Amino acid sequence: MEKDIKKPNAILFVCNINSIRSPMAEAITKEWFDQKIFVDSCGIKFGKIDYLAVEVMAEKKLNLAGHKSKLFSELDNTFFDLIITFTKEAYQYVLSSTKTQSCVVEYFDIPDASLITGNRQQRLDGYREVRDILTKKLHQRLFDYI
Repeated sequence: MEKDIKKPNAILFVCNINSIRSPMAEAITKEWFDQKIFVDSCGIKFGKIDYLAVEVMAEKKLNLAGHKSKLFSELDNTFFDLIITFTKEAYQYVLSSTKTQSCVVEYFDIPDASLITGNRQQRLDGYREVRDILTKKLHQRLFDYI
């Protein structure tokens, strides 16, 4: 993954339904940049926040409880410098929707926590792992700007 030269002014995170990975990424990144960079998240389809995502992010003192799912098609996405997607479907959708725009679009291969099975504790452990993988990837990508 090649880094762009300048610090982004606005970052958008996109997954399929804006319920787990993209809201987690939004919360983590907002915590790091404290309003110095505009950060948002959305999905390519409508969804609602996942309660286990809310729970594992609360462990890190990040509140997702009030998160409202947004659609990519309803956002003014023309001012984002960097768009990071978490599914191949979202990546292709964003690429085709932004081909006339000057922005960097990237795909991060982050596991889908909604596919984790098992009892509640096993699922929570899986969500924590996704959160931690996401945090590490974002830190690697954005460290120069923090």
